[in-house]
Amino acid sequence: MALLPSVAAGSMHGAYVPIGYSSLSNNTTTVVTFSNIPQGYQDLMIVSYVRQYTAAGISFYLRLNGNSYTHNTVILSGNGTGAASSFQSGTDGYLQVGQAATSASTSGIFASNTVHILNYANTSIYKTYLSRSAQDLNGSGYATARAGVALLTSGITSIDCVVDGLSAIASGSTFALYGVRTVNQ
Repeated sequence: MALLPSVAAGSMHGAYVPIGYSSLSNNTTTVVTFSNIPQGYQDLMIVSYVRQYTAAGISFYLRLNGNSYTHNTVILSGNGTGAASSFQSGTDGYLQVGQAATSASTSGIFASNTVHILNYANTSIYKTYLSRSAQDLNGSGYATARAGVALLTSGITSIDCVVDGLSAIASGSTFALYGVRTVNQ
């Protein structure tokens, strides 16, 4: 096993570098967008705690660069009593990467989502992602893992965060975007 070169104390402060953050203080019908994303990191990580204020649906989506493109995703899910797998495909450019708690959920319940977008700035490959989501519903709930690809080769410069019900995102929802450093950064 090769060891990484030693680094002077204080010169590296972790692999995740905060790029953007949004915390909603009111219900909103707008899309939460991270724009002008710097292209100098290896990967991107999005961490969100999402609830919607309508009961229209429970899905959390990302749209890359505001474009439409083909995408394919394999999904594994479980709810404590059973497990399932499925496949999704689409051409609209909305990647279903997680869940959003609905207004029918117990007050204060938010779905937790983590999305890792690999090689986001590389302009010669499609964009792959891995995501995990979970929601506790006071004794019930679910956990889901997804692996997918967006057939998009341009570098990712903006990300829209959207929920079912055309972004009826509830107050208290948070979205954080991180750049993942390479070993040399």
